Amino acid sequence: DIFERAQPYLRLEMDVIIQALRTTTVEEAIESATRSAVVNEVNDVPQVPRKWETWLAFLVGCAVVVSLTVMGTSIDFHPASIIWPIIETICLIIFVVEIGANLIMLGWREYLLGKDRVWSMLDCIITLVSFLEVGLS
Repeated sequence: DIFERAQPYLRLEMDVIIQALRTTTVEEAIESATRSAVVNEVNDVPQVPRKWETWLAFLVGCAVVVSLTVMGTSIDFHPASIIWPIIETICLIIFVVEIGANLIMLGWREYLLGKDRVWSMLDCIITLVSFLEVGLS
């Protein structure tokens, strides 16, 4: 029997299909198919980012551009100016807020061990380096 030889992850899918085929009406078949589609949609399809996540990503992107610009221009234009450390501190605060928001919303396990762990670790390393740079300047 094909059902007995199927892989465990396929058995659930096959069971849903068999149940749908055993239904007596079209409405029952549609309801059964829709119910399984919702389960698959929740498990397989990435969720749409929330509005605050989009704004936070935009803010962090702007902070990265400003931070890199400050690093490059502060060497050539008035390197002793007090404005450069202030701007770098503001960027650092934005980076720390991003890490904090992600830790709160995702939890530390998902943030540090989840599918985006490489990006999360990169964020942490860049923020640590920025922290050291601001602390030393």
